Formats: sequence, structure tokens, C-alpha cells
Amino acid sequence: MVAPREIELKLECEGSDLAELSRHPFLQAEGSEDSRFLTSTYFDTAAGDLRAAGLTLRVRRDGETFVQTVKAAATAPGLFDRSEWEADR
Repeated sequence: MVAPREIELKLECEGSDLAELSRHPFLQAEGSEDSRFLTSTYFDTAAGDLRAAGLTLRVRRDGETFVQTVKAAATAPGLFDRSEWEADR
């Protein structure tokens, strides 16, 4: 069984650029009018043991649903291509 992978591209921009960015065709997918409020909380030990092991633990709340995710370290700065494991709670 192949572990699910997340590929994430993070961009840095000024607040004044967000309106222009939001008009980009890639962000105009059908259904984009629907929005949800997600809350993500990241956990680690006081000594940072998870980070030192190359792991991230996140619990995300989407309405009444909670999803716990463990992610492996990114392979390159800025472009996140990493293994992850999720479980609904």
C-alpha cells in the first residue's frame, strides 16, 4: 500500500497582492463560492521531539469533524512533497 502524499506550494506575498492573486484562474474553480472555516492546531512535545524526528502532528476542525494528520518532513524548502497519514476523529 502506497502512503498518501501531499504536494503543497507555499507562496509569500504582500497583503496588497492578495486581491490580484484571488483573481487568478487557478483559484476560480467551480464551487469556489463555498467557503468553510477550518481551524488547524499543531502539536509537539515541549522539547520539540516530533520536529526533531521530521514529523508534524496537526488536528484540523471542519465544522463538527476533526481530522488528525501526521506528516513527514518536506523534501525541499517552499515545495512540500511529503508522506502523510490521516484519521477522522
